[in-house]
Amino acid sequence: MDNTQAYQIIDKIKKLWQAWKPSEDEQILYCRKLTLFEYDTAVAALEEHKSSKQGSGLNPKLHHILEICKGKGLFIDKKNTPVVNYEVVCIEHKEMPWRVGERQKFWVTDRKYLYHGAKQEAASIKSAEAVGGCMGGTWIPRLINFDIDDNF
Repeated sequence: MDNTQAYQIIDKIKKLWQAWKPSEDEQILYCRKLTLFEYDTAVAALEEHKSSKQGSGLNPKLHHILEICKGKGLFIDKKNTPVVNYEVVCIEHKEMPWRVGERQKFWVTDRKYLYHGAKQEAASIKSAEAVGGCMGGTWIPRLINFDIDDNF
C-alpha cells in the first residue's frame, strides 16, 4: 500500500474507534507498520480486529492488527527492496572542504544481510576507513536504526 492508502486506513480507524485521538507520531507509526501490507489485507484486519474482544475497547491495538495481517500472509514482499544499513559522513576534509557533511550510504538489497548491533558497527567503521582512504578526509560511521519487526 502507498502512503495515500495508509492515511485512508488511519481515517477508517478513526471511524471505527471514534474515541481514538492519536498523536501525529502514533499516526505515523500506524502508517509505517501498515504499509508493509496490501491495502485490502489491512482493511480486513481492521474489521476483524474491531469485531474481536481485543478490538472492542476505545482504542485499536496495533500489535493485534499486525498479528491478523501477518496471519493472512498477504504482505508486500520487501525482501528485495534496497534498505540503507548505515552511512558514513565526512566531518573534515582539508583539500576539499565542500565534502564536509557529505554522506555515503551503504545499501543492502536482501534483508537477510542487514547487520545489527556490533556487526553493523564494525562494518560501518571499516566502510568509513575505506571511504576516507579513497576520497580523503575524515569520515565517521552513522548507524541507521530500524525496527526489526519491519523484517518479518
